[in-house]
Amino acid sequence: MNTENRRASIEREWALQERALDEERRRLPSAGEDARLLRYRQLSRTLRQPLEQALPADFASQVVQRIEADATAAEVRDRRFERGMIGALVAVFGLAIGAAIAIIGTGWLEALAPYARLLSNPWLFALLACVGVSRLFEGWHGHTR
Repeated sequence: MNTENRRASIEREWALQERALDEERRRLPSAGEDARLLRYRQLSRTLRQPLEQALPADFASQVVQRIEADATAAEVRDRRFERGMIGALVAVFGLAIGAAIAIIGTGWLEALAPYARLLSNPWLFALLACVGVSRLFEGWHGHTR
């Protein structure tokens, strides 16, 4: 892509718009000019005219409310999609675990026998309880913001 030609084209268009604006301000007659220049002059005239209806006094707040509502709706859609995908992933993992258990059988329980002594340690359960409570409070704190 030739950026020099594009830049020159943009600058020519800008100059044409400025010329149309200047000619409209000075109220020069339009005589056999370029069609784009005539369109820009018409646009300049139209934009100078006052609005037929005045904007409501709370126009800005209405726009903000609309934007916030749209953003909230998009956020809800995104959350629904994310939750659906996580649910599907959990289901796939559950099916994979079920299939692995069905194929391998109970042989995997015997492989865990050396770790049975670790599971009987009460400090492990205290650690898991602290981590669980911490995660619960973190989730609760995130919802109150």
